[in-house]
Amino acid sequence: THGSGAWGGASGSGTGSYTDTITDGANPLDGVRVQLSTDSQGTHRVYEAHTNASGVFTMSPDPGTYWRWLDLAGYSFVQDTQVVVT
Repeated sequence: THGSGAWGGASGSGTGSYTDTITDGANPLDGVRVQLSTDSQGTHRVYEAHTNASGVFTMSPDPGTYWRWLDLAGYSFVQDTQVVVT
């Protein structure tokens, strides 16, 4: 059981909205896997999206507090950034 929200890496069908741009500090990054977890350790990742060529991703998770995890080969990111979805 994972609680409310999407399961299996969906970008979501909730009533909230979360969008952001991922860069390497200067340039947008295409294809970054963005996951939201319900815990700060990243154990319960319940939403997933990928950035486009402009580095932008959009998700529709249920409102709440999540922790963001990023993944793209060859890059290191600050992980477990807390985000609040309204």
